[in-house]
Amino acid sequence: MTENDQNLLSQYLDGELDSSAALQLKQRLLAEPELNAELQTLKAVNQALQDAYPLPKEDQRQRDLAALLAPAAGNVVEMKPQRRWYFAAAASVAAAVGLVMVSGTQGPATQPQSLMSAYLEATPSRAEGWDALADGREARALLSFRSNEGNWCREYLLRDGSDHTRGVACRDAEGWVITASGAADALGSAAQYRPASSAGSHDAVERFITENAADIPLDATTEQDLISRGWQ
Repeated sequence: MTENDQNLLSQYLDGELDSSAALQLKQRLLAEPELNAELQTLKAVNQALQDAYPLPKEDQRQRDLAALLAPAAGNVVEMKPQRRWYFAAAASVAAAVGLVMVSGTQGPATQPQSLMSAYLEATPSRAEGWDALADGREARALLSFRSNEGNWCREYLLRDGSDHTRGVACRDAEGWVITASGAADALGSAAQYRPASSAGSHDAVERFITENAADIPLDATTEQDLISRGWQ
């Protein structure tokens, strides 16, 4: 473990890595047990701190806010307490942005749900190359992980000519449902992609993974076993 490795892990846990750096670190975690062990240690420390210093519960936050907004005596204008959203807001916005891109735009983000669902159900992840879809586009499953809600999710790339889309889909009783999606640009290596936007812009896919992944991505053997068992 180097000081740079420690900084990378800390930035990963804090959601500070860009999409390319985060993907490279996830691939290293699969191949380097020592690095993975250090990540688990840091996660345990973070959890211990959260347990020792928990945030106020939602109902307490609402009571505190209502007290601040309560009208002074004799004031004829009643001020309604406003609901405040904390950590869940970022994940909700990220998922909403992805769903709008999937359902409200045309191009790579509007892939037929049945095609992508069938592809993600049966195709292993890979670092290079493409798999042909029935509609002429090409796809690549990048990695699989369990979400905080306990269901399986997969990150993927979709290519339609010169257009590339990066997204995440999670599995429910109906199949694989896209939860975040956005246009992406290749960076020179076939395995490296970034959002097709300015360097400091919002990346819905990376944020969704950072905030919803319960653990590191599955290794190839575990993923193949899950595929053979229908993700059960």
